[in-house]
Amino acid sequence: GCPGISTDKIMMDCAFTSGPGNPSYAFTGNLILPSWANSATSSGFVGNAIVQNAFQGLPLNYIPTGGSLNANLNLVKFVSSPPSGSRTPIDARLATTSPYLNKATDGTQLGVDMNVFQKAQKTIIQLRAIAVGSATATISAFVAEASTPCFVGYGASSDQAGWTWSTADTTASRQRNIPISGLSTGTKYFYSMGCSRSSLAPAAVLRTH
Repeated sequence: GCPGISTDKIMMDCAFTSGPGNPSYAFTGNLILPSWANSATSSGFVGNAIVQNAFQGLPLNYIPTGGSLNANLNLVKFVSSPPSGSRTPIDARLATTSPYLNKATDGTQLGVDMNVFQKAQKTIIQLRAIAVGSATATISAFVAEASTPCFVGYGASSDQAGWTWSTADTTASRQRNIPISGLSTGTKYFYSMGCSRSSLAPAAVLRTH
């Protein structure tokens, strides 16, 4: 219903209305990150001035002033962000040194609350092997829900059909540390963790001593 309109604010004024010709929406307290001109090819750059113009008239939004995508990522200070052109996902939590902490209209950090988001998605994160020995290891992860049954699977092949699975861990915490044993010395193992109502975490690799 808004043919030929490409500028961000003009599009929103057209699309978000309370009756024809009466814009009715709130767009405030956002961090708008100038990025590639062509996100399909990760090329070109749209700078601060172009973005400012596209959102002109909308109050209290934050637009970094770096001269490149990497410069803007450095200004924002996410927990982790890949170099320009990389397809590695950004960890959208803000680092403790970010100037955008507590800048949202509700006093929290700008952007999605990743802890709430991942919990809602039942995502298993921070999967890693700790205390790796010659025949044992402990698999640690942060899961969606406390007390939910979780299991570790592991094997010398990436084929999960042949993996060994631990007994259920129902620790009353989202942080899980599940021991595995019977491993062979100096051997590479693939492993993962899964919980009730959660997808299996992407497999990782450990090597016994």
